[in-house]
Amino acid sequence: MNVDWQGAGDIQAIFGTLIDKELNCTVEERDRLSIPISNALIEKFARLGLYKYNLPAVWGGQEVGYAQWGRVLEKLGYLSTDLSFPFLISVRMSFISFLIAVGREDVNNEYLVHLIEGKTGGAFAYTEDADAFSFVSRAVPAADGKTYTVNAVKKIVTGGETANYFLLFVHGDTADMQVFLVHADDPGVVVTPSVMHGCRSTGIACLTLTDVRLDKHRLLLATEA
Repeated sequence: MNVDWQGAGDIQAIFGTLIDKELNCTVEERDRLSIPISNALIEKFARLGLYKYNLPAVWGGQEVGYAQWGRVLEKLGYLSTDLSFPFLISVRMSFISFLIAVGREDVNNEYLVHLIEGKTGGAFAYTEDADAFSFVSRAVPAADGKTYTVNAVKKIVTGGETANYFLLFVHGDTADMQVFLVHADDPGVVVTPSVMHGCRSTGIACLTLTDVRLDKHRLLLATEA
């Protein structure tokens, strides 16, 4: 592919072979069978430094900023025949950026290294059939304040089918909006792949939590109106 006119030559030089041989060559099969882009493939891109463009220097990144990171994603879109790929990478990177912005050392130490290496991935569980202040999803604190019981249904979670972790946005008893860090394998968590008519490789899914008990340390953020 001649990408000189699109200005994507720099990205092609680093990621082009991997895109051609392991991403583009299987796009039709993935779309036909609704197979999401695997974490194993994303890990290979991470090894080549894909996430480093927008990471802070303290995490080994280049700190190019969101405008330049957007250009990287645009160039990936030029090179990839699967439009799901840059979209999914954007979600994964945004998840990493969110955790860094929260600034909790315990969270960073437990999760960030594997996320940056592409060994694990995260997704945002936000969308419901309601506006943000009418969420049905709820987190109820225990009497001792040490745990929360969470019930939630998030119908559209981009990258949810292959995510190891979720940033779950719920309405709380003590705050208008609370954000919890949820593991895909937490007891009571169910991830159901969604039937899509496009962008099948993003692994869009429905996330359901039924009486999921989370430690208070999983609460990352609480905001008032």
